[in-house]
Amino acid sequence: MKTSMETIESSPPSLSDDFVQVDRKIIRLVWPVVSKILEPVFPRCHGKVSPEDVVEYVETGIAQLWVQYLDGEPAAVVVTAIERYPSRDVLKVMLAAGKDAKRWKPYAQHAVEEFARATGCSSVEIVGRRGWGKVYPDYEEIEVVYAKEM
Repeated sequence: MKTSMETIESSPPSLSDDFVQVDRKIIRLVWPVVSKILEPVFPRCHGKVSPEDVVEYVETGIAQLWVQYLDGEPAAVVVTAIERYPSRDVLKVMLAAGKDAKRWKPYAQHAVEEFARATGCSSVEIVGRRGWGKVYPDYEEIEVVYAKEM
């Protein structure tokens, strides 16, 4: 897993085969660039998570930030968090966005699943719109959330 400042600052010439986990100590350095990729996602979070929340979660170790480069620029960003339940730990994909999901999806899936295994998580859950089911057909829809604003 790559987490050093050197890795983050390097700019691969083409799509990297790895998602780079951003070291939480440098989140504020990379956030101005990678947050632009996540901007369209926040309105669909219904106020549950903001850009400031993501920075705080990553900085404190609650969440992990993953970045993939295309032509030297961040092309895709994924935010994960380990959810601890009494009988098991689950790695939750909280946010994901990027250009051309079909291109970066296999790399993101590999990185996230390897991280889940390495941290003792028994599964990976993707929280998002139903459309992600088409992108990840090997994942099973296990629940649907209904909400009503008060």
